[in-house]
Amino acid sequence: MSTEPDWITTPVTMDILRGFLDVEATTHGLLPHRLPARARRQIPDDQLALAEAQPSGVRLVFRTRATTVELDTRPTKRVYRGFPAPADGVYDLLVDGRLTAQATVAGGNVHTITDMFTQSAELTEGPAGTARFTGLPAGIKDVIRAQLTRIVEQRAADDPNLHYLDGRDLYGERDYAEFPLPDEVHPDPAGHRRIAENFGRLAFGPGGPFATRTG
Repeated sequence: MSTEPDWITTPVTMDILRGFLDVEATTHGLLPHRLPARARRQIPDDQLALAEAQPSGVRLVFRTRATTVELDTRPTKRVYRGFPAPADGVYDLLVDGRLTAQATVAGGNVHTITDMFTQSAELTEGPAGTARFTGLPAGIKDVIRAQLTRIVEQRAADDPNLHYLDGRDLYGERDYAEFPLPDEVHPDPAGHRRIAENFGRLAFGPGGPFATRTG
């Protein structure tokens, strides 16, 4: 009997990507940016381009039953000629709001600063790598859920019109039992209809943030 996992390959798309202002589609995948395209065109500076494309804070948000998760990525590292290379970046995995595992990815592109004064640099392209997380608990898991709740609660103090609706209330265990995910990732039309119904009830029904108030 084969012990190989039954892999489900899911492309990274903007609907599960968070923490960016702009995304550029490249031949190697998606490249998130901290500045919009119009700002990058106004300031065509290599150092700014390198800094604004740093992925710190960019994250994927998804729900899965998988006990092993892998992310194929092609990091770009900046090094200074004559100095030791920095450590590989760390990828955090949060399950239901808790830091569960960390991984690093070797390889990738290397941006070598050849002159400290002029900041001239050379780019050496390298292979992609994989961040692998194993031994995850069975059952449906959510990534970055508690963090979103905390952020909304903090910002709502200054903006009373800002609200957070937990995705598990829109599509939970009972909804899954009635309308299972065909590919274990995306709802079908009936599942989308159930999500819309739940949203309308929670957002506009009694007790909801947009409920009609009289008097």
